[in-house]
Amino acid sequence: MTEIWNKEVPLKISLFAWCLLRDRLPTTDNLIKRHILHLNAHLCMGGCGLIEDAKHLFLSCDFLAICGMAFLTGLVII
Repeated sequence: MTEIWNKEVPLKISLFAWCLLRDRLPTTDNLIKRHILHLNAHLCMGGCGLIEDAKHLFLSCDFLAICGMAFLTGLVII
């Protein structure tokens, strides 16, 4: 865990990685657990119909993978 807090890595990237590894990102799954969202709002915002949690968002959501690749390559999706 101490590898995240590297002086050469920007603080916002370190904080994001810390939140991701600790499952503290505001996914719908976590927001439901904290009673911020209703139980019926558990599906992924990408429209794939699966439960939105950090594992799904970063590893298995096809829609967000396409959006991420477009962002990284500088393309604009309309």
